[in-house]
Amino acid sequence: MQLINACVIIIIGIIISRFLEDPKSYIKVLNSMTFNLFLPALILMLLWKGNVSRLSMDFTIATLLPFFITFIIVLLILRVIKKGKKAIAIYPLTSVFGNLAYLGLPITSSILGRSGLELAVFVVLIHTLVFFTFGIIWIGILTYGSITTKHVLQISMRNPLIISSLAGAIFSFLHVPLSSTLEQILDMLGNVSLPSSLLLVGMWIGDELFSKGLTLDIKNLSDTLFIVFFKMFFLPFIFYLLIFFVPLSLSLLEIKVITIQLSMPLAIVNFIIAKEYDCHADIIARAVVLSTLLLPITVHIVNNYIH
Repeated sequence: MQLINACVIIIIGIIISRFLEDPKSYIKVLNSMTFNLFLPALILMLLWKGNVSRLSMDFTIATLLPFFITFIIVLLILRVIKKGKKAIAIYPLTSVFGNLAYLGLPITSSILGRSGLELAVFVVLIHTLVFFTFGIIWIGILTYGSITTKHVLQISMRNPLIISSLAGAIFSFLHVPLSSTLEQILDMLGNVSLPSSLLLVGMWIGDELFSKGLTLDIKNLSDTLFIVFFKMFFLPFIFYLLIFFVPLSLSLLEIKVITIQLSMPLAIVNFIIAKEYDCHADIIARAVVLSTLLLPITVHIVNNYIH
Protein backbone atom coordinates (compact mmCIF):
# COMPACT_ATOMS: atom_id res chain seq x y z
CA MET A 1 0.00 0.00 0.00
CA GLN A 2 2.86 2.38 0.85
CA LEU A 3 4.39 1.74 -2.57
CA ILE A 4 1.12 2.62 -4.28
CA ASN A 5 0.94 5.82 -2.25
CA ALA A 6 4.44 6.77 -3.41
CA CYS A 7 3.46 6.31 -7.07
CA VAL A 8 0.28 8.31 -6.52
CA ILE A 9 2.28 11.26 -5.12
CA ILE A 10 4.46 11.25 -8.26
CA ILE A 11 1.32 11.26 -10.43
CA ILE A 12 -0.10 14.15 -8.39
CA GLY A 13 3.11 16.08 -9.07
CA ILE A 14 2.75 15.46 -12.82
CA ILE A 15 -0.86 16.64 -12.77
CA ILE A 16 -0.09 19.74 -10.66
CA SER A 17 2.62 20.88 -13.09
CA ARG A 18 0.03 20.89 -15.89
CA PHE A 19 -2.07 23.57 -14.19
CA LEU A 20 0.62 25.81 -12.70
CA GLU A 21 1.20 29.09 -14.52
CA ASP A 22 4.97 28.93 -13.99
CA PRO A 23 5.85 25.39 -12.85
CA LYS A 24 9.60 26.00 -13.07
CA SER A 25 9.48 28.58 -10.27
CA TYR A 26 7.61 26.16 -8.00
CA ILE A 27 10.00 23.34 -8.89
CA LYS A 28 12.98 25.58 -8.13
CA VAL A 29 11.68 26.48 -4.66
CA LEU A 30 10.63 22.93 -3.77
CA ASN A 31 13.91 21.52 -5.03
CA SER A 32 15.89 24.06 -3.01
CA MET A 33 14.01 23.22 0.20
CA THR A 34 14.18 19.45 -0.36
CA PHE A 35 17.83 19.35 -1.43
CA ASN A 36 19.19 21.86 1.08
CA LEU A 37 17.00 21.21 4.13
CA PHE A 38 14.58 18.27 4.18
CA LEU A 39 16.81 15.49 2.79
CA PRO A 40 19.95 16.61 4.70
CA ALA A 41 17.89 16.64 7.92
CA LEU A 42 16.70 13.07 7.26
CA ILE A 43 20.20 11.81 6.39
CA LEU A 44 21.83 13.57 9.35
CA MET A 45 19.32 12.12 11.81
CA LEU A 46 19.44 8.56 10.45
CA LEU A 47 23.24 8.42 10.45
CA TRP A 48 23.62 10.23 13.78
CA LYS A 49 21.16 7.94 15.55
CA GLY A 50 22.28 4.85 13.64
CA ASN A 51 25.34 2.67 13.88
CA VAL A 52 27.89 3.60 11.20
CA SER A 53 29.75 0.37 11.91
CA ARG A 54 26.97 -1.30 9.90
CA LEU A 55 28.69 0.10 6.82
CA SER A 56 30.89 -2.93 6.20
CA MET A 57 33.53 -3.35 3.52
CA ASP A 58 31.43 -6.03 1.82
CA PHE A 59 28.43 -3.67 1.68
CA THR A 60 30.60 -0.92 0.17
CA ILE A 61 32.07 -3.31 -2.41
CA ALA A 62 28.62 -4.65 -3.32
CA THR A 63 27.43 -1.08 -3.83
CA LEU A 64 30.40 0.11 -5.88
CA LEU A 65 31.35 -2.90 -8.03
CA PRO A 66 28.15 -2.87 -10.15
CA PHE A 67 28.63 0.89 -10.57
CA PHE A 68 32.13 0.61 -12.05
CA ILE A 69 31.57 -2.64 -13.97
CA THR A 70 28.55 -1.17 -15.75
CA PHE A 71 30.41 2.10 -16.31
CA ILE A 72 33.31 0.28 -18.01
CA ILE A 73 31.05 -1.93 -20.15
CA VAL A 74 29.05 1.07 -21.37
CA LEU A 75 32.30 2.92 -22.10
CA LEU A 76 33.67 -0.01 -24.13
CA ILE A 77 30.46 -0.31 -26.14
CA LEU A 78 30.48 3.42 -26.91
CA ARG A 79 34.07 3.20 -28.12
CA VAL A 80 33.33 0.14 -30.29
CA ILE A 81 30.38 1.87 -32.00
CA LYS A 82 32.52 5.04 -32.28
CA LYS A 83 30.32 7.47 -30.38
CA GLY A 84 31.51 11.06 -30.02
CA LYS A 85 33.49 12.45 -27.09
CA LYS A 86 30.44 14.12 -25.51
CA ALA A 87 28.48 10.85 -25.51
CA ILE A 88 31.47 9.05 -23.97
CA ALA A 89 31.68 11.78 -21.33
CA ILE A 90 28.05 11.61 -20.17
CA TYR A 91 26.46 8.25 -21.16
CA PRO A 92 28.53 6.00 -18.84
CA LEU A 93 27.80 8.28 -15.86
CA THR A 94 24.07 8.49 -16.49
CA SER A 95 23.95 4.71 -16.97
CA VAL A 96 25.01 4.14 -13.35
CA PHE A 97 23.89 7.13 -11.25
CA GLY A 98 20.29 6.79 -10.17
CA ASN A 99 17.78 8.90 -8.29
CA LEU A 100 18.81 7.43 -4.94
CA ALA A 101 17.74 10.33 -2.73
CA TYR A 102 14.54 11.72 -4.26
CA LEU A 103 13.16 8.29 -5.25
CA GLY A 104 15.39 5.64 -3.70
CA LEU A 105 14.87 6.71 -0.10
CA PRO A 106 11.05 6.99 -0.19
CA ILE A 107 10.66 3.81 -2.26
CA THR A 108 12.97 1.86 0.07
CA SER A 109 11.08 3.22 3.08
CA SER A 110 7.73 2.20 1.58
CA ILE A 111 8.93 -1.36 0.90
CA LEU A 112 11.34 -2.12 3.75
CA GLY A 113 10.46 0.42 6.44
CA ARG A 114 12.80 2.31 8.75
CA SER A 115 15.49 -0.36 8.95
CA GLY A 116 15.81 -0.43 5.16
CA LEU A 117 15.83 3.37 5.03
CA GLU A 118 18.80 3.53 7.40
CA LEU A 119 20.85 1.27 5.11
CA ALA A 120 19.68 3.08 1.97
CA VAL A 121 21.29 6.27 3.30
CA PHE A 122 24.68 4.51 3.09
CA VAL A 123 24.11 3.75 -0.60
CA VAL A 124 23.22 7.41 -1.18
CA LEU A 125 26.42 8.47 0.59
CA ILE A 126 28.66 6.09 -1.39
CA HIS A 127 27.22 6.82 -4.84
CA THR A 128 26.96 10.57 -4.26
CA LEU A 129 30.59 10.78 -3.16
CA VAL A 130 31.74 8.80 -6.22
CA PHE A 131 29.58 10.79 -8.65
CA PHE A 132 30.68 14.20 -7.40
CA THR A 133 34.36 13.25 -7.34
CA PHE A 134 35.15 10.60 -9.96
CA GLY A 135 32.17 11.61 -12.13
CA ILE A 136 33.02 15.31 -12.21
CA ILE A 137 36.69 14.55 -12.90
CA TRP A 138 35.70 12.21 -15.75
CA ILE A 139 33.34 14.57 -17.55
CA GLY A 140 35.58 17.58 -16.86
CA ILE A 141 38.64 15.97 -18.46
CA LEU A 142 36.73 14.75 -21.52
CA THR A 143 34.94 18.05 -22.16
CA TYR A 144 37.45 20.65 -20.95
CA GLY A 145 40.67 18.66 -21.26
CA SER A 146 41.50 19.10 -17.57
CA ILE A 147 39.96 19.83 -14.19
CA THR A 148 41.44 21.03 -10.92
CA THR A 149 41.25 19.29 -7.57
CA LYS A 150 39.97 22.55 -6.09
CA HIS A 151 37.02 22.53 -8.50
CA VAL A 152 36.09 18.96 -7.58
CA LEU A 153 36.34 19.68 -3.85
CA GLN A 154 34.24 22.83 -4.21
CA ILE A 155 31.47 20.91 -5.97
CA SER A 156 31.59 18.03 -3.47
CA MET A 157 31.79 20.13 -0.31
CA ARG A 158 28.91 22.35 -1.43
CA ASN A 159 26.63 19.31 -1.71
CA PRO A 160 24.27 19.24 1.32
CA LEU A 161 23.77 15.46 0.97
CA ILE A 162 27.51 14.84 1.28
CA ILE A 163 27.89 17.33 4.14
CA SER A 164 24.98 15.89 6.16
CA SER A 165 26.18 12.31 5.47
CA LEU A 166 29.73 13.00 6.67
CA ALA A 167 28.49 14.98 9.68
CA GLY A 168 26.04 12.26 10.72
CA ALA A 169 28.67 9.53 10.31
CA ILE A 170 31.24 11.49 12.37
CA PHE A 171 28.76 12.33 15.16
CA SER A 172 27.69 8.69 15.33
CA PHE A 173 31.27 7.39 15.33
CA LEU A 174 32.29 9.81 18.10
CA HIS A 175 29.08 9.07 20.06
CA VAL A 176 28.12 12.75 20.16
CA PRO A 177 24.80 12.92 22.06
CA LEU A 178 21.73 13.99 20.11
CA SER A 179 19.39 16.12 22.22
CA SER A 180 15.70 15.22 22.20
CA THR A 181 14.76 18.70 20.97
CA LEU A 182 17.13 18.57 18.00
CA GLU A 183 16.06 15.01 17.25
CA GLN A 184 12.41 16.06 17.10
CA ILE A 185 13.24 18.98 14.80
CA LEU A 186 15.32 16.79 12.46
CA ASP A 187 12.61 14.12 12.53
CA MET A 188 9.90 16.62 11.55
CA LEU A 189 12.00 18.07 8.72
CA GLY A 190 13.08 14.60 7.58
CA ASN A 191 9.51 13.35 7.42
CA VAL A 192 8.73 16.12 4.94
CA SER A 193 11.59 15.01 2.66
CA LEU A 194 10.06 11.77 1.41
CA PRO A 195 6.71 13.10 0.06
CA SER A 196 8.32 16.35 -1.13
CA SER A 197 10.93 14.37 -3.09
CA LEU A 198 8.26 12.30 -4.83
CA LEU A 199 6.16 15.38 -5.56
CA LEU A 200 9.20 17.19 -6.95
CA VAL A 201 10.06 14.33 -9.31
CA GLY A 202 6.48 14.27 -10.59
CA MET A 203 6.42 18.04 -11.14
CA TRP A 204 9.74 17.96 -13.01
CA ILE A 205 8.55 15.16 -15.28
CA GLY A 206 5.24 16.94 -15.88
CA ASP A 207 7.02 20.15 -16.79
CA GLU A 208 9.30 18.31 -19.22
CA LEU A 209 6.32 16.56 -20.82
CA PHE A 210 3.84 19.43 -20.98
CA SER A 211 6.01 22.48 -21.54
CA LYS A 212 8.59 20.98 -23.88
CA GLY A 213 6.54 18.19 -25.40
CA LEU A 214 9.49 15.82 -25.56
CA THR A 215 9.76 14.36 -29.03
CA LEU A 216 11.94 11.49 -30.15
CA ASP A 217 13.61 10.93 -33.47
CA ILE A 218 15.07 7.49 -34.18
CA LYS A 219 18.62 8.48 -33.27
CA ASN A 220 17.64 10.07 -29.96
CA LEU A 221 15.32 7.18 -29.17
CA SER A 222 18.08 4.60 -29.59
CA ASP A 223 20.43 6.58 -27.34
CA THR A 224 17.71 7.14 -24.76
CA LEU A 225 16.78 3.45 -24.65
CA PHE A 226 20.47 2.52 -24.45
CA ILE A 227 20.97 4.60 -21.30
CA VAL A 228 17.70 3.50 -19.68
CA PHE A 229 18.41 -0.18 -20.32
CA PHE A 230 21.84 -0.10 -18.70
CA LYS A 231 20.66 1.98 -15.73
CA MET A 232 17.45 0.18 -14.81
CA PHE A 233 18.11 -3.39 -15.93
CA PHE A 234 21.78 -4.09 -16.59
CA LEU A 235 23.11 -2.39 -13.42
CA PRO A 236 20.94 -4.42 -10.99
CA PHE A 237 21.62 -7.54 -13.09
CA ILE A 238 25.35 -7.11 -12.46
CA PHE A 239 24.60 -6.92 -8.74
CA TYR A 240 22.62 -10.19 -8.96
CA LEU A 241 25.64 -11.84 -10.57
CA LEU A 242 27.89 -10.57 -7.78
CA ILE A 243 25.61 -12.12 -5.17
CA PHE A 244 26.04 -15.55 -6.72
CA PHE A 245 29.68 -15.48 -7.83
CA VAL A 246 31.51 -13.19 -5.37
CA PRO A 247 31.83 -14.33 -1.71
CA LEU A 248 30.38 -11.21 -0.08
CA SER A 249 28.95 -11.34 3.43
CA LEU A 250 25.62 -9.52 3.05
CA SER A 251 22.46 -9.81 5.10
CA LEU A 252 19.13 -10.35 3.34
CA LEU A 253 18.12 -6.78 4.24
CA GLU A 254 21.33 -5.39 2.72
CA ILE A 255 20.71 -7.32 -0.50
CA LYS A 256 17.16 -5.97 -0.68
CA VAL A 257 18.26 -2.37 -0.07
CA ILE A 258 21.02 -2.44 -2.69
CA THR A 259 18.69 -4.11 -5.19
CA ILE A 260 16.06 -1.38 -4.78
CA GLN A 261 18.57 1.46 -4.91
CA LEU A 262 20.34 0.18 -8.02
CA SER A 263 16.98 -0.20 -9.78
CA MET A 264 16.09 3.48 -9.44
CA PRO A 265 15.64 5.70 -12.54
CA LEU A 266 18.23 8.21 -13.69
CA ALA A 267 18.86 11.03 -11.25
CA ILE A 268 17.69 14.48 -12.32
CA VAL A 269 21.19 15.76 -11.53
CA ASN A 270 22.39 13.83 -14.61
CA PHE A 271 20.45 16.29 -16.76
CA ILE A 272 21.84 19.26 -14.81
CA ILE A 273 25.43 18.04 -15.28
CA ALA A 274 24.83 17.27 -18.97
CA LYS A 275 23.47 20.78 -19.48
CA GLU A 276 26.34 22.41 -17.60
CA TYR A 277 28.98 20.57 -19.66
CA ASP A 278 26.97 20.75 -22.93
CA CYS A 279 26.78 16.96 -23.33
CA HIS A 280 23.52 15.83 -24.99
CA ALA A 281 21.27 17.36 -22.32
CA ASP A 282 18.17 16.77 -24.48
CA ILE A 283 18.83 13.02 -24.66
CA ILE A 284 19.57 12.81 -20.93
CA ALA A 285 16.33 14.66 -20.13
CA ARG A 286 14.37 12.11 -22.17
CA ALA A 287 16.19 9.25 -20.45
CA VAL A 288 15.35 10.70 -17.01
CA VAL A 289 11.66 11.03 -17.94
CA LEU A 290 11.38 7.60 -19.59
CA SER A 291 13.17 5.76 -16.79
CA THR A 292 10.99 7.44 -14.17
CA LEU A 293 7.82 6.60 -16.07
CA LEU A 294 8.99 2.97 -16.06
CA LEU A 295 9.42 3.09 -12.27
CA PRO A 296 6.10 1.36 -11.36
CA ILE A 297 7.03 -1.59 -13.60
CA THR A 298 10.59 -1.96 -12.34
CA VAL A 299 9.60 -1.50 -8.69
CA HIS A 300 6.89 -4.15 -9.10
CA ILE A 301 9.48 -6.58 -10.51
CA VAL A 302 12.00 -5.75 -7.78
CA ASN A 303 9.36 -5.94 -5.05
CA ASN A 304 8.32 -9.43 -6.17
CA TYR A 305 11.96 -10.52 -6.45
CA ILE A 306 13.09 -9.40 -2.99
CA HIS A 307 10.05 -10.96 -1.34
